[in-house]
Amino acid sequence: MNEETEKDLQTETEDTLKHAEAETSHDEEAETPEVVEEGTSGQEDPSFEAQLEAKELEIKELTDRLMRAQADFQNYKKRKEKEQAEVFMQIEDRLIKEFLPLFDDYQRAFEVYENDQKQDALIEGMERIFAKFKDFFESKEIQSVETVGQKFDPAFHEVLLAVESDGDPNIVLDEYERGYIRQGRLLRAARVTVSKPPAVESQPENEENNESEKES
Repeated sequence: MNEETEKDLQTETEDTLKHAEAETSHDEEAETPEVVEEGTSGQEDPSFEAQLEAKELEIKELTDRLMRAQADFQNYKKRKEKEQAEVFMQIEDRLIKEFLPLFDDYQRAFEVYENDQKQDALIEGMERIFAKFKDFFESKEIQSVETVGQKFDPAFHEVLLAVESDGDPNIVLDEYERGYIRQGRLLRAARVTVSKPPAVESQPENEENNESEKES
């Protein structure tokens, strides 16, 4: 074998080895992703677990905040109801205090009458008490509802009885119970009697026939 033939064989062998190494390297690169996938397919992503835990913690915190807000609202509601009841009680107390002197006057008037049996003194005491009531109404801007002779007004009058009258209908004729208003607002409607047109009397049938015969 001459030198040229040996060189050709050596060159061909080197090319064959290089080609084989290249194929082996390519196969290893192609198989590497599969090996990675097989190695990680049975494991969970740590970042996903962390996100899940964070969301669960957030939900728990929001739930706690909601429960605290509901408890605070219930406490606020109870506190306001208690404060409102106390305000109403104070208003009632002030009103009762204003009536106490009138009650005292009534009591003294009856005690005097029981001791002396003087009717005139009792009447005089009642008149003074009534005057104080009128002063109290004026101080609170309480006025009586106008009734007798007025046109019936359903906003201020309550009809108890309707009486036939030759005058205008729906006129207040009598007052059973006085009504009161305060600053335009109705406190109690006046209970009244009103007028209504007289009923039309129908003539008997025989009389109508007789009148027709006479005319004929």
